[in-house]
This record gives sequence, C-alpha cells and structure tokens, in this order.
Amino acid sequence: MFIRAPIVAEVGPAARSLATLPGGEVVAVEQGNLLGTSFHPELTGETRFHARLMDKARARRG
Repeated sequence: MFIRAPIVAEVGPAARSLATLPGGEVVAVEQGNLLGTSFHPELTGETRFHARLMDKARARRG
C-alpha cells in the first residue's frame, strides 16, 4: 500500500503524527487542515483517514 516514501522523515512542531509502523516510523501526519500519508489509505480498506478528511472539509464550510 506504500507509495514512493515509506516513512515521514521528520514531524515539525506544528504537525502531529497520526499513524506509525510497529518500529515507530511515522507514516501519516496532520498539520492544520492538511493530512499527509506515505501510503494509499483507499487500498487498505480502512476509512478513518477519509472520514477525518471529510470532517475537516465540513468544518471549513461551516
């Protein structure tokens, strides 16, 4: 399910980790209204990332 970069090399102070591998490597991050993953969540059968993205979009619309 991974794309080009299998991990996030660094998470800055304004961002936070959303998902890690068993070894602690970060594979999903969030900062403000942005979400980033190093994998294809649509291929995993997991819907939490899509739900989070939709929640963010709804919140911005008011």
